[in-house]
Amino acid sequence: MSIDTQLQEKYQMLLPHLDEKTARLFLASEAKSMGRGAKVKVAKLAGVSRARINKGIKELESGKKSFDTDKGQKIRRSGGGRKTQDESQPGLVEALERIVNPHTLGDPMNPLLWTSKSLRKIQLELKAQNYNVGHVTIGRILKSKGYSLQGNK
Repeated sequence: MSIDTQLQEKYQMLLPHLDEKTARLFLASEAKSMGRGAKVKVAKLAGVSRARINKGIKELESGKKSFDTDKGQKIRRSGGGRKTQDESQPGLVEALERIVNPHTLGDPMNPLLWTSKSLRKIQLELKAQNYNVGHVTIGRILKSKGYSLQGNK
């Protein structure tokens, strides 16, 4: 068995158990220890981009710890990821409330509310008002506003 095959098997066994940052640092240390041309080789064998390995090398060379798991810090930086639809489309929540308010039902003794309109019908009405939002997101927003997705029987 060639060294490349052994390395590839090693990466396939280990990488699924590592978080993003740990995997990046591990692959970067592998590339640094192998010398010239190793970035391309490690990237190919591990099935990752060279940019990922380069970023890991920069993090290793900086020498600073970016987080401390003992203090309960997260691995990713805060604020990362895509903004939610209600953040990226101003007025969406208000438009949604205008659509469901006439169709809102609920028991006065129970704080749960529900609407007689389906999520997909609400989606079509919002689309007519130029809001591009899916039915799953509509359900999430309604749930955050105290709506139940199904009325009590």
